[in-house]
Amino acid sequence: MNQVTKRRGWWFVKDVITQAELRHQWYILEKSRSGTAWIIIAVLMLLPAVLVTIYFMILVIFGLPLTWDFWSSDFGDNLIELGIVSLIVMNIALYLIVILITLGLSSNSISRERKGLTWEVLLLTNVNARQIVLGKWWASLVALWGDHAMIGFLRVGAVCGLVLSIEPYMGLRLASAPFGLSPVLWHSAVLSLVFIAYTVIDAMFTAALGVGGSVSTQNPSVVGGVVFSARFMAIVLFGWWVFSIYQRLQMGQDYIPIALFGLGGFGLLTWGALRVGEWWAVQGQVSEPV
Repeated sequence: MNQVTKRRGWWFVKDVITQAELRHQWYILEKSRSGTAWIIIAVLMLLPAVLVTIYFMILVIFGLPLTWDFWSSDFGDNLIELGIVSLIVMNIALYLIVILITLGLSSNSISRERKGLTWEVLLLTNVNARQIVLGKWWASLVALWGDHAMIGFLRVGAVCGLVLSIEPYMGLRLASAPFGLSPVLWHSAVLSLVFIAYTVIDAMFTAALGVGGSVSTQNPSVVGGVVFSARFMAIVLFGWWVFSIYQRLQMGQDYIPIALFGLGGFGLLTWGALRVGEWWAVQGQVSEPV
């Protein structure tokens, strides 16, 4: 077991390819994110969104109403408004930034081997092309798990805020909850689990696109266009899926089937992207290992 990997708490990462790639990606991320200025800017941008997320979660858990008044000049209401604006902006901006970083890191994990003329050497070792692709893909996910976790956390905040606002601000009623639970708590918990699951699947999909696209020996411009088009279409589908769930939620209808259908569909897209990358890698393999 590599001591660096073990020291960081990723003791279950035992694959040699994954360990080597993970060390390199950690180095790249630490080098690009070092510096007090970068850290201060990141904290200032995220802090209001994080605080309002915690605030919404407390209201949901303890069954407290959302008493925020958009038109009020009260200092507390203004702070909540600032947090809500930050939550909306960061949900979008951080998501797009992390998508680009994930695509870049995962794609570079393969293209770096090609440029360094070590790809052929890897294919002649005791691991095959499919294992190399999976190792690079998994390393890209592990290296950026904190960024994706933050996206999931902010999505939970957005879910709690939307559920809290449906009854008092929109004049609508949430569907009743089972087991005598509060409708606000039930729907917030269910939707939070749905969007956390989506965040995990979406991270896997993005990394699979990056690795799979860079493995291909086809025209890089064409492959890059296909990768970005696939990623853009997935974002559009995600927006349609969220809107459909929200419509059913505010109308008191059952949204769980469409939520599960969406998760299954995005899971299939992830599996397909990874399988295409594996197929490309196997096709370009010099020789099968003994």
